[in-house]
Amino acid sequence: MKRILFIISVFILTFTVPASADEFGNVEFPGGASSFADSVLSFEQGTNVTQGTLYTDPANSLGAPDYVNSDSQYVSLGNGGTLILRFSDNSLTTSGDTEPDLWVFEIGPAVESTEVYISVDGITWINVGVVSGSTSGVDIDYYIGNGVVFGTKYSFVKLIDVYDDDFSSGGTSGADIDAVGAISSSAPVPVEDPPLNGFCNPIALSSFSQLDNRDAAVNISSDGLALPGAAWTNGREDEFGNIDGNGVSSDAAYNHVGAVSYAKFKVNGADRYLAGTVGPVGLPMKFWSTDHSWQGSFVVPDNQWLYSRAAVDENGNWVLALSSGDYDDKGGTLLNKQSGELTRDQMDALEDAPFMVQYADNYGGTATVLTLAEVCITSGESSGDCSQTELDARFEAGKQFCIDNPAACGIETGGDYQAGFDAGLKAGLAACPSSGECTPATINEDREMHIPNLQYLGPFGTTELEATFEFHGGDGGEFLWRLSDYQMH
Repeated sequence: MKRILFIISVFILTFTVPASADEFGNVEFPGGASSFADSVLSFEQGTNVTQGTLYTDPANSLGAPDYVNSDSQYVSLGNGGTLILRFSDNSLTTSGDTEPDLWVFEIGPAVESTEVYISVDGITWINVGVVSGSTSGVDIDYYIGNGVVFGTKYSFVKLIDVYDDDFSSGGTSGADIDAVGAISSSAPVPVEDPPLNGFCNPIALSSFSQLDNRDAAVNISSDGLALPGAAWTNGREDEFGNIDGNGVSSDAAYNHVGAVSYAKFKVNGADRYLAGTVGPVGLPMKFWSTDHSWQGSFVVPDNQWLYSRAAVDENGNWVLALSSGDYDDKGGTLLNKQSGELTRDQMDALEDAPFMVQYADNYGGTATVLTLAEVCITSGESSGDCSQTELDARFEAGKQFCIDNPAACGIETGGDYQAGFDAGLKAGLAACPSSGECTPATINEDREMHIPNLQYLGPFGTTELEATFEFHGGDGGEFLWRLSDYQMH
């Protein structure tokens, strides 16, 4: 009996001894190296940061803090910049006390303030205050009742540089982030990638393929899909059939009618001219250019994130807006806006069209690059939907069925025709606006009936038609008209 008790007591003693926490920058992290952010969801670099340097790469903020004295070990947010990071193999949670739960490692002696937000899904954000100084902690329990919920696991952290005139100059303006770690770390939470900015469905950058006549290798960088330029050929084919610049197209086609597509990109023209377009294939848009305008192009700034929004409504009216700071319908600064009205053929093409990004005539040659950060569209792929041609064919088939089988479609062909005329007249008058500006139905001397405003209540909703009916005789006071022609308003 004594032997058994001794063994049990040793087991209990061994089980209850806690593992020692790993220490980073004099801060203990119970979860060790897995406590730190694993991936970059998005990065919008602010102003006054020297481009092309190592500290413009947001991936430098991932993993445990490792700054010694290298530009490749931190990222500069820039004045007003925004960095969104994600925890994948752990999550941030509350601790139930007043100790810091989240720690932001910033390098450098300057006290640069940064707003901190946390989120469970990367869409809805909770402000948990401002950190200042080289390294700072945040007690998220302090914000319980103001968005934070005790025990909830948060997978996303957003840092926004607080602009300060005292630190607005130099090549590394804004907070310089080395790492972000969860002291109060919990098990990871399966989280789907959030829709782009929470308002539409993203098109994966990996689902874009290079255009056939471009040969400079496309690659994924920390900023997105990089399209480096080939040697300048003045936009003409070289001996191998390739042209300069670069371009990609989405592998899938999408229905852009009644939809809005968004794209975030930036272009480096190497201080020379190049011209390009970003948007749905078939949209009659003007091209943009860097450095200077040519043939009516509008000039875009070099090395600055640009936000393109293309919208096409059901009537064929289209708008293409290019903005800085954010999309024009999300508060961005409008740089250029195009608009117009599509033909029926153009609308048909846009109902099943890929999304394309391309540029050419790049005088800067191999020093040029276009970077595509994100693309999304508010409608889905059109491959499983009916095209307009298919819808028209089905409409015609349904129309013919009703002509051949009027009773099956609820069309009365008998009875008191005068009473029917009177009822139709009353319904037509009721449908006219109060101003009286309504074209009446007419019957000519051949008894052909023309109805300029007819509502067809079909299986896909109400359709406004202009219709003509041929008279097919009558017998015993019964008259029959058959639909001979129509067109949709």
